[in-house]
Amino acid sequence: MKLRVFRSDTKVGAVVLRRALLHSSGGCCVSCGWSEDVGILHSHHICRDEKLGEIPALCEYVTRGVIDVEALLAEFARCESLCPTCHRLHHWVEQGSHPAGFSSVDELFTKIVSRVH
Repeated sequence: MKLRVFRSDTKVGAVVLRRALLHSSGGCCVSCGWSEDVGILHSHHICRDEKLGEIPALCEYVTRGVIDVEALLAEFARCESLCPTCHRLHHWVEQGSHPAGFSSVDELFTKIVSRVH
């Protein structure tokens, strides 16, 4: 896959690249479906033990030529897109520190949806 990145401004190039990755993965939160602004989505590593680095930083490394785009795509394939709220909730449950004591993200969302409807 060949991506052209605006190299003279690595920050802008990294933002454009990150947004393109998020769009390519569906452009919405996999937990709740939120899709108002793809730039706000987080790339959550499904398995932290295999994590090479944070996706925004890796996007910047690609624009600087430090790593190749294939390494970024491989790392992004190990992620899922989450909105900030779902990302926080996911980590609360994962760490066992959710204030209400939920044991899974699905259990938490079921409780939230039942209150809304």
